[in-house]
Amino acid sequence: MFVLRSLPRGLRGRALPLRLVAVCIAGLLTNCKNGSDPGQNDAGGPPVNNCPTQDAALNNPQCQLTLGQTVTDYIRSPNDQVWYSIQMPATVDPRTLVQVTAGYGAPSSPVNLGVNLLNGATGASLGRLVDNHLQGAPRPISFIIRYAVANGRLLVFLSDQSTGRPNFDVRNPFSLSAQAVIDPDPNHPNDVVPTPITLTSQGGIQSGANFGYLSTTNEVDKFSVAVAPFSGRKIIYVHVAANTYNPPVPYLLNYRVLDPNGTIIAEDHVANEFLAPNMATARLSMVGTYTVVIQGYRPADATADIPGDLRARFDLDVKIMDDVDPNEPNDSIDRARVTGLTLPGNATLVGRLSYVSDNDWYAFDLPGTGINTPTVIHYRLTPLSTGGRFPPIPKPFLQALAREVRVFTQAPDATSCRTDATVCPKGYETYNDPWARLSVETFCQSSPPLCLQSSRDESLNYANLKNFEGVLHVPPHASTLRYFVVVRDAQDNWADDKDYQLFVELLNDNDEASFYVGGIKQTAPPITLFQAPAAGFPTPPPLATALQGTLSYGYGRWSLNRVQNGDGLRAEQDYDAIISDTDRYELDFPGGLTTPPLDRSWELQWRVDPQSSGASSYDLSLELQFCDGDSPDAGSGCVVVDRSSRGAKLALSYTPASIAAWHNPGGPYQRAFDRGTPPDQTVLARAYGCFCFEPRFVRGGKFFVNVSAVDRNSYVPTRYHVLTAFTDYPQSYPDGGGGMVSCPVPVADGGMDGGWGGGCQFTRQ
Repeated sequence: MFVLRSLPRGLRGRALPLRLVAVCIAGLLTNCKNGSDPGQNDAGGPPVNNCPTQDAALNNPQCQLTLGQTVTDYIRSPNDQVWYSIQMPATVDPRTLVQVTAGYGAPSSPVNLGVNLLNGATGASLGRLVDNHLQGAPRPISFIIRYAVANGRLLVFLSDQSTGRPNFDVRNPFSLSAQAVIDPDPNHPNDVVPTPITLTSQGGIQSGANFGYLSTTNEVDKFSVAVAPFSGRKIIYVHVAANTYNPPVPYLLNYRVLDPNGTIIAEDHVANEFLAPNMATARLSMVGTYTVVIQGYRPADATADIPGDLRARFDLDVKIMDDVDPNEPNDSIDRARVTGLTLPGNATLVGRLSYVSDNDWYAFDLPGTGINTPTVIHYRLTPLSTGGRFPPIPKPFLQALAREVRVFTQAPDATSCRTDATVCPKGYETYNDPWARLSVETFCQSSPPLCLQSSRDESLNYANLKNFEGVLHVPPHASTLRYFVVVRDAQDNWADDKDYQLFVELLNDNDEASFYVGGIKQTAPPITLFQAPAAGFPTPPPLATALQGTLSYGYGRWSLNRVQNGDGLRAEQDYDAIISDTDRYELDFPGGLTTPPLDRSWELQWRVDPQSSGASSYDLSLELQFCDGDSPDAGSGCVVVDRSSRGAKLALSYTPASIAAWHNPGGPYQRAFDRGTPPDQTVLARAYGCFCFEPRFVRGGKFFVNVSAVDRNSYVPTRYHVLTAFTDYPQSYPDGGGGMVSCPVPVADGGMDGGWGGGCQFTRQ
């Protein structure tokens, strides 16, 4: 006969393995608490908890933890508590620290160990940490506290802190140890009264340094820097650095700088524990005492204690130096450094971004010109190797450098700035660029309203600010016209104290002036398109119609350049209000072209003069606008062929790709253009393209060519040359296999084009 005992409380309502049930029913097992793994009890389970209360910790010798000793114990059951006391010796001094370490050495445990360190005399908590390892491996917990009470007593309270159901572990013990160490930080206590940093003169710069450790839980170290009265302008530079450690320190180093008014002017923390702390700022200084606060970073919603670490020394460096930028103060538009330019003329200015929020504003006054005298303003920013009294201010983790140059003119009011292209040209309309539009409209709303003429932004693809250059169109103006240039860091959180050179020049644009009539840029006077003999097709003859000019301003559109390769001069976010100088030509068909079929072949080639290096300044884009001679409104002038349904303008530019021509959609593909090798990179429209004029275009009597730049590689003024003519249609082209193929042949079919169909009808395909 046997007696059925009640199950222990921890097992009530649980499904137990049959083996454990049998053992419990037989009364052979005195501790049946871990139903999840009965194998934990095969050895009889852990010993009885001799330290379950604070009273036991204070009175039971088995619950005394001697400094330098390591003990092991268990969390045996749900809500189990383990208490130990630590007796401090009489020989402690003000720099004595107590380090308490606890944790599981096993690769897994259901217990999320919580440790609370208490003052034995008052019961007040000196710190509380929890190893919330969840499904991961347990991690050690380490307290370092400042406790210099001779013969004082500390209490250590350990328990499971799992969320929801309490856990326990009868198989794996935790370890607990304590030791007394001397604080390596010589500045304590400086959590309330800051440690002064002594400044000494080194080459005209007042410099000082100190160091410290965040040795204890929630430690705060403060330092003060006294800035004596001075004349002129001073900059205060503060730098905090440390090394990395393995394992990493248990906090993210954080620093704050407060000015003499108590205002936080700089604050940062290390992004993660694997990065070496490197934080700095440089600010315009005022007279008085600055405070630097260094501690572990605590997010706004965090309440847990921040452990200390005895290994990790931080170093603090401070410098007070003169602001040596000769253009200062020029941090705002109303304090811009003004320079008058002659025509032609230039100015070279040297400046520095020497402190955070240093915005360098420059104003350039351009003299009045004649009504038909447009000019250009050319600017270039170049970083120099001089200066740099401190290393560049580190950017936050993963934040790239963001230097920028902006060029503005002042608008009479916000409305005209935003809506009137004659007041403020709108380069964003070409690409429907919402970012550029937002930027332009934001500056229009500033005070005073500013028209963004040009912007250049630092890009990883353009080393040494290769893209920080531009040439801008300046329309004719009767009186002095002011342009503003601002050099700054876009995020206002960076400085390097290195010199940069800003070069600005005002130049005549004689080629542009040739297009001006009545103060407005016009289409060039009409030119009759040359009729060439068919024998030379597809190359235009020497007497072909010639279009020549220089494309001076704008960065030019992208065609073959790839920004990710650092090609060209334009970065991803760069902007010009007029993206490219565009010359517009009218080409007229000669009279007498009335006998159908009116289809005509087109001959076309172009080139841009090479620079002395052999490279080209830019390539060409030819935007075409044809007149529809069959439109009911053709008698009133040119009715431009509408391509709105196709969503793009008809423009030609060089491509090396093999393509399907309009008449050959199924292939085989061939190149539509040939291009010579440097220095003469003449582009020729190949016969394969069957470039031709539809009969309705010929009946329209004329067409227009807008010549603009693509893939600009420099701002060296260079001329372009376009040769064009028309000849008989159809022409033939090589089929790639040794034979010849004709372009589509007109067919007499009684159709609408004077009884002819087929032929050159590519716009209606």
